[in-house]
Amino acid sequence: MRLRRVVVWSGFLLLAVLVLGVVWLWTADLGVFKPRLERWVSESTGREFAIEGELSVDLAATSVVVAEGIRLQNADWSVPADMATVGRLEVHVDLWSLFRGPLEISYVDVDDAGIYLERTPAGERNWDLFDEPPRDDEPSRDKGRPSRDKSWPVLLGVVDVDSVQVSY
Repeated sequence: MRLRRVVVWSGFLLLAVLVLGVVWLWTADLGVFKPRLERWVSESTGREFAIEGELSVDLAATSVVVAEGIRLQNADWSVPADMATVGRLEVHVDLWSLFRGPLEISYVDVDDAGIYLERTPAGERNWDLFDEPPRDDEPSRDKGRPSRDKSWPVLLGVVDVDSVQVSY
């Protein structure tokens, strides 16, 4: 009898914690994670990344992410300070598609963006942000291991792009 009460109360407690967690995710302002996101992108790319304006994340069946004042630092050798800037970005993502695939992005709105692509005479490119995978003729640490396909299919719906400048 006592064990039964403990199990029932433990079940209620677990259910309450799950409900509170879900309610918090759906109602909380997830923009508070902006500094962590900026730090993660900066560390991943090796360049300063900043969201100088608002970051709003609304989790729902179709989640909405809005960011303002996005900028990505250019390579050290390049003259312009920023390689990419976006005045405002709004993305609508089908949350369940993250689990079932492919990723469904139903709406993308980009306003006041600028992209500056540059190549040195030696062939160095400012858009090389990540380590490139080794070519077949180069020795690799991963030889003998099965290769993993890192592509992730994405389905795009409406894409609205206003006032974009691309320089090469």
